[in-house]
Amino acid sequence: MFNFNPREDKFFVMFIDEAKNIHESAILLKKGFENLDNKNEIAKLLGDLEHKGDLMVHDNIIELNNAFITPIDREDIFRIIKKMDNVLDDIDSAANRLIMYDIKEVTEESLEMCDMIIEITSELLKLMEELKKIGKRNSMVEKIREINAIEHKGDKLYRRTITNLFKNTDPIEIIKWKDIYLILENTLDSCEQIAAIVEGVVMKHA
Repeated sequence: MFNFNPREDKFFVMFIDEAKNIHESAILLKKGFENLDNKNEIAKLLGDLEHKGDLMVHDNIIELNNAFITPIDREDIFRIIKKMDNVLDDIDSAANRLIMYDIKEVTEESLEMCDMIIEITSELLKLMEELKKIGKRNSMVEKIREINAIEHKGDKLYRRTITNLFKNTDPIEIIKWKDIYLILENTLDSCEQIAAIVEGVVMKHA
């Protein structure tokens, strides 16, 4: 049985708070792609959420260093923290590419990838909410499978999109969009990597 005291349980609360911040950022990212006239304002809001995420990482690491006992392995806590930070960094980077490359019109594929990021970060939040139930009845395995399925769907879309992109005759557009698509795909990959870490935690506590 796992009986966490409030200090130990704080790690799970932190994970949930970080996942909420990530999901909010994903929703904003889609708005940035849909509303290019407001891309600067939306990028600033995302920058604020990214900074908020950095503070969360800092606080989590301090808490981890000060903790005598942790509910799951320290290494797993640290890896989850860093991977969630990577997701947030990628979302912020994708929004800023719209400004850096002066994107005037987005593609249907990029909007579809943004939808997948919203979907996968929603599942990531649900997974973090389930993680606090480790050692009890939970639906973590189902959430992990769902995240894997979304990432797999994203992989297929990415490959198809890049194939079509190189049929474009404008080399500048190819360079711009190849970079943007790669960042969006990396965001999905990082979410799947978090799910893989959690899957390892589940196996350890099975």
